[in-house]
Amino acid sequence: INNAQATDTIFSPNQDGSEDTTTITADLTAVADWTVEIKNASDQIVRSVSARAAIVSFLWNGRDESDQQVPDGAYTWTINATDPVTQAQAAPVSGTVKVDTVIDTSEIREPVADANLSGTVAIKGLANDINRRTDGNTVWYLQYGQGINPTSWTTLASDWRPAVLDAFNNPPTLYNWNTTQRVNGDYVLRLRVIDQAGNISDTRIPVTLYNIAINNAQATDTIFSPNQ
Repeated sequence: INNAQATDTIFSPNQDGSEDTTTITADLTAVADWTVEIKNASDQIVRSVSARAAIVSFLWNGRDESDQQVPDGAYTWTINATDPVTQAQAAPVSGTVKVDTVIDTSEIREPVADANLSGTVAIKGLANDINRRTDGNTVWYLQYGQGINPTSWTTLASDWRPAVLDAFNNPPTLYNWNTTQRVNGDYVLRLRVIDQAGNISDTRIPVTLYNIAINNAQATDTIFSPNQ
């Protein structure tokens, strides 16, 4: 059994069209009866498939023998192969894949939902996942949209590093938002966290901007003579 691998070691079988499957493949030195077994952390077989060929290929959609979605976690796959003529058995080959269908942490802590905002506001929150991106790509985006149900979004901040509590359990400031640069009215803040399995969170809170400004201030006469 040569070149055994899973195409995606972390995948998200939640039917969202992104990283929903992984394919376990291998090359055999001859045509053989092969079996792929997938076991959970309790060493129980959750899925098994067999065929006769010189190439092993099994697309796993994260479902068990009863066609039920398996829980998130680590799963071990093992390939066995037997010569159909001599019954000689190849040394088994194993590997591990992770099923991950959720973002672990995606929270906007401050401001709170339905808050009235003015001036510069510190937006604080948490953004993290056990399988977060580690390749330098963006881990989280903080965005705003105008109106109660925005149709477009503007990114305020993003980072490839997770946003986690500090040593005193305080959430970090994701962005200091100068609300005076926006017109008054309803807005929605949105935090999106992305992990290696292709999961994307969508945490939203509605807020209202209300800033008072003094405009067109002037004196009609900068020099005058109040001597009756």
